[in-house]
Amino acid sequence: MLCRLFAALALYVLPLAVLPAVPAYADNATAAYKRGQDLEARQDYEGAFVAYEQAWHEKPKDLRYRTAAMRLRFLAGAAHVRRGQQLRDAGQNEEALKEFEKATTIDPGSFVASQEAQRTRMLIESGRNAAANAAPAPPSFIDRKLERASSEPIELAPISTQPITLKMTEDSKLVFEMVGNLAGINVLFDADYPAHHLHCRRHARQTERS
Repeated sequence: MLCRLFAALALYVLPLAVLPAVPAYADNATAAYKRGQDLEARQDYEGAFVAYEQAWHEKPKDLRYRTAAMRLRFLAGAAHVRRGQQLRDAGQNEEALKEFEKATTIDPGSFVASQEAQRTRMLIESGRNAAANAAPAPPSFIDRKLERASSEPIELAPISTQPITLKMTEDSKLVFEMVGNLAGINVLFDADYPAHHLHCRRHARQTERS
Protein backbone atom coordinates (compact mmCIF):
# COMPACT_ATOMS: atom_id res chain seq x y z
CA MET A 1 0.00 0.00 0.00
CA LEU A 2 2.78 2.44 0.96
CA CYS A 3 4.70 1.58 -2.19
CA ARG A 4 1.71 2.50 -4.35
CA LEU A 5 1.31 5.81 -2.47
CA PHE A 6 4.97 6.77 -2.99
CA ALA A 7 4.75 5.83 -6.67
CA ALA A 8 1.69 8.06 -7.12
CA LEU A 9 3.40 11.01 -5.41
CA ALA A 10 6.44 10.58 -7.61
CA LEU A 11 4.28 11.02 -10.72
CA TYR A 12 3.30 14.51 -9.52
CA VAL A 13 6.61 15.60 -7.97
CA LEU A 14 9.03 14.66 -10.75
CA PRO A 15 7.43 16.83 -13.49
CA LEU A 16 7.57 19.80 -11.16
CA ALA A 17 11.25 19.20 -10.50
CA VAL A 18 12.18 19.50 -14.17
CA LEU A 19 10.19 22.66 -14.94
CA PRO A 20 12.47 25.55 -15.99
CA ALA A 21 13.01 28.12 -13.29
CA VAL A 22 11.63 31.60 -14.06
CA PRO A 23 13.94 34.39 -12.85
CA ALA A 24 12.44 36.29 -9.93
CA TYR A 25 13.47 39.64 -11.39
CA ALA A 26 11.28 39.02 -14.45
CA ASP A 27 8.19 38.63 -12.24
CA ASN A 28 9.19 41.68 -10.20
CA ALA A 29 9.64 43.81 -13.30
CA THR A 30 6.32 42.75 -14.79
CA ALA A 31 4.47 43.35 -11.52
CA ALA A 32 6.06 46.79 -11.10
CA TYR A 33 5.21 47.73 -14.68
CA LYS A 34 1.57 46.70 -14.28
CA ARG A 35 1.39 48.65 -11.03
CA GLY A 36 2.77 51.68 -12.85
CA GLN A 37 0.12 51.35 -15.57
CA ASP A 38 -2.62 51.25 -12.94
CA LEU A 39 -1.25 54.31 -11.13
CA GLU A 40 -0.82 56.20 -14.38
CA ALA A 41 -4.44 55.48 -15.32
CA ARG A 42 -5.44 57.07 -12.00
CA GLN A 43 -3.18 60.06 -12.80
CA ASP A 44 -0.86 59.29 -9.88
CA TYR A 45 2.15 60.20 -11.98
CA GLU A 46 4.67 60.22 -9.16
CA GLY A 47 3.65 56.76 -7.98
CA ALA A 48 3.65 55.48 -11.56
CA PHE A 49 7.16 56.87 -12.09
CA VAL A 50 8.43 55.03 -8.99
CA ALA A 51 6.85 51.78 -10.23
CA TYR A 52 8.19 52.12 -13.78
CA GLU A 53 11.65 53.00 -12.45
CA GLN A 54 11.58 49.84 -10.33
CA ALA A 55 10.69 47.77 -13.40
CA TRP A 56 13.52 49.44 -15.33
CA HIS A 57 15.92 48.70 -12.46
CA GLU A 58 14.91 45.02 -12.50
CA LYS A 59 15.34 44.75 -16.30
CA PRO A 60 17.56 47.65 -17.44
CA LYS A 61 17.81 46.35 -21.01
CA ASP A 62 14.04 46.36 -21.57
CA LEU A 63 13.28 49.40 -23.75
CA ARG A 64 9.60 49.38 -22.75
CA TYR A 65 10.39 49.92 -19.08
CA ARG A 66 13.02 52.55 -19.83
CA THR A 67 10.68 54.57 -22.05
CA ALA A 68 7.86 54.42 -19.50
CA ALA A 69 10.15 55.58 -16.67
CA MET A 70 11.51 58.50 -18.71
CA ARG A 71 8.03 59.58 -19.77
CA LEU A 72 6.57 59.44 -16.27
CA ARG A 73 9.62 61.18 -14.80
CA PHE A 74 8.66 64.20 -16.88
CA LEU A 75 4.93 63.97 -16.12
CA ALA A 76 5.53 63.57 -12.36
CA GLY A 77 7.82 66.59 -12.35
CA ALA A 78 5.36 68.58 -14.48
CA ALA A 79 2.55 67.81 -12.02
CA HIS A 80 4.57 69.37 -9.18
CA VAL A 81 5.43 72.37 -11.38
CA ARG A 82 1.76 72.95 -12.15
CA ARG A 83 0.83 72.63 -8.46
CA GLY A 84 3.62 75.03 -7.52
CA GLN A 85 2.41 77.60 -10.04
CA GLN A 86 -1.10 77.41 -8.59
CA LEU A 87 0.22 77.90 -5.06
CA ARG A 88 2.38 80.84 -6.11
CA ASP A 89 -0.56 82.49 -7.87
CA ALA A 90 -2.42 82.17 -4.58
CA GLY A 91 0.43 83.95 -2.77
CA GLN A 92 1.77 80.80 -1.04
CA ASN A 93 5.36 81.16 -2.15
CA GLU A 94 6.94 78.92 0.50
CA GLU A 95 4.66 76.01 -0.37
CA ALA A 96 5.15 76.70 -4.08
CA LEU A 97 8.92 76.50 -3.69
CA LYS A 98 8.61 73.06 -2.07
CA GLU A 99 6.65 71.83 -5.09
CA PHE A 100 9.24 73.18 -7.53
CA GLU A 101 12.04 71.57 -5.53
CA LYS A 102 10.18 68.23 -5.60
CA ALA A 103 9.93 68.61 -9.38
CA THR A 104 13.69 69.15 -9.73
CA THR A 105 14.36 66.15 -7.47
CA ILE A 106 12.21 63.89 -9.64
CA ASP A 107 13.40 65.35 -12.95
CA PRO A 108 16.79 67.07 -12.46
CA GLY A 109 16.92 67.97 -16.14
CA SER A 110 13.73 70.04 -16.05
CA PHE A 111 14.67 73.60 -17.01
CA VAL A 112 11.13 74.84 -16.30
CA ALA A 113 11.20 73.50 -12.72
CA SER A 114 14.63 75.04 -12.07
CA GLN A 115 13.53 78.37 -13.53
CA GLU A 116 10.31 78.44 -11.51
CA ALA A 117 12.16 77.53 -8.31
CA GLN A 118 14.68 80.31 -8.91
CA ARG A 119 11.93 82.83 -9.60
CA THR A 120 10.05 81.82 -6.44
CA ARG A 121 13.17 82.09 -4.28
CA MET A 122 13.61 85.62 -5.56
CA LEU A 123 10.00 86.46 -4.67
CA ILE A 124 10.46 85.07 -1.17
CA GLU A 125 13.70 86.99 -0.67
CA SER A 126 12.18 90.25 -1.88
CA GLY A 127 9.20 89.72 0.39
CA ARG A 128 11.41 89.25 3.44
CA ASN A 129 13.36 92.40 2.76
CA ALA A 130 11.18 95.25 1.47
CA ALA A 131 14.21 97.50 1.06
CA ALA A 132 15.59 95.13 -1.55
CA ASN A 133 12.70 96.06 -3.87
CA ALA A 134 14.45 99.33 -4.74
CA ALA A 135 17.69 97.57 -5.63
CA PRO A 136 18.17 96.25 -9.18
CA ALA A 137 17.06 92.68 -9.54
CA PRO A 138 19.84 90.11 -9.96
CA PRO A 139 20.22 88.52 -13.38
CA SER A 140 17.64 85.85 -13.95
CA PHE A 141 18.55 82.22 -14.42
CA ILE A 142 17.95 82.41 -18.17
CA ASP A 143 20.03 85.61 -18.46
CA ARG A 144 22.99 83.86 -16.80
CA LYS A 145 22.53 80.90 -19.11
CA LEU A 146 22.58 83.13 -22.18
CA GLU A 147 25.59 85.06 -20.94
CA ARG A 148 27.50 81.87 -20.26
CA ALA A 149 26.53 80.45 -23.66
CA SER A 150 27.85 83.56 -25.42
CA SER A 151 31.22 83.37 -23.67
CA GLU A 152 31.85 79.63 -23.83
CA PRO A 153 32.08 77.29 -26.83
CA ILE A 154 28.91 75.29 -27.34
CA GLU A 155 29.20 71.52 -27.07
CA LEU A 156 26.43 69.59 -28.72
CA ALA A 157 25.47 66.29 -27.16
CA PRO A 158 24.66 63.39 -29.52
CA ILE A 159 21.00 63.32 -30.47
CA SER A 160 19.08 60.50 -28.83
CA THR A 161 17.65 57.79 -31.08
CA GLN A 162 15.16 56.80 -28.39
CA PRO A 163 11.65 56.32 -29.92
CA ILE A 164 9.20 58.85 -28.47
CA THR A 165 5.56 58.09 -27.77
CA LEU A 166 3.51 61.04 -26.58
CA LYS A 167 -0.17 61.62 -25.91
CA MET A 168 -0.84 64.62 -23.73
CA THR A 169 -2.47 68.02 -23.35
CA GLU A 170 -0.16 70.29 -21.38
CA ASP A 171 1.37 73.74 -21.14
CA SER A 172 3.37 74.35 -24.32
CA LYS A 173 6.58 75.00 -22.33
CA LEU A 174 6.28 71.61 -20.66
CA VAL A 175 5.59 69.84 -23.97
CA PHE A 176 8.62 71.41 -25.69
CA GLU A 177 10.83 70.68 -22.68
CA MET A 178 9.76 67.03 -22.56
CA VAL A 179 10.54 66.50 -26.26
CA GLY A 180 13.89 68.21 -25.82
CA ASN A 181 14.62 66.19 -22.67
CA LEU A 182 13.96 62.88 -24.43
CA ALA A 183 16.08 64.00 -27.41
CA GLY A 184 18.95 65.23 -25.22
CA ILE A 185 18.47 68.89 -26.19
CA ASN A 186 18.33 71.82 -23.76
CA VAL A 187 15.32 74.07 -24.39
CA LEU A 188 15.45 77.79 -23.52
CA PHE A 189 12.39 80.04 -23.55
CA ASP A 190 12.28 83.75 -24.26
CA ALA A 191 10.91 85.78 -21.36
CA ASP A 192 8.11 87.11 -23.62
CA TYR A 193 7.09 83.68 -24.91
CA PRO A 194 3.31 83.29 -24.32
CA ALA A 195 2.67 79.82 -22.92
CA HIS A 196 -0.52 78.06 -23.95
CA HIS A 197 -1.97 74.56 -23.88
CA LEU A 198 -1.06 72.13 -26.66
CA HIS A 199 -2.66 68.81 -27.59
CA CYS A 200 0.20 66.50 -28.55
CA ARG A 201 -0.12 62.97 -29.93
CA ARG A 202 2.99 61.30 -31.29
CA HIS A 203 3.63 57.56 -31.75
CA ALA A 204 6.97 56.19 -32.88
CA ARG A 205 8.06 52.57 -33.17
CA GLN A 206 11.54 51.35 -32.51
CA THR A 207 13.45 50.47 -35.67
CA GLU A 208 16.36 48.09 -35.90
CA ARG A 209 19.30 48.30 -38.26
CA SER A 210 20.56 45.12 -39.83
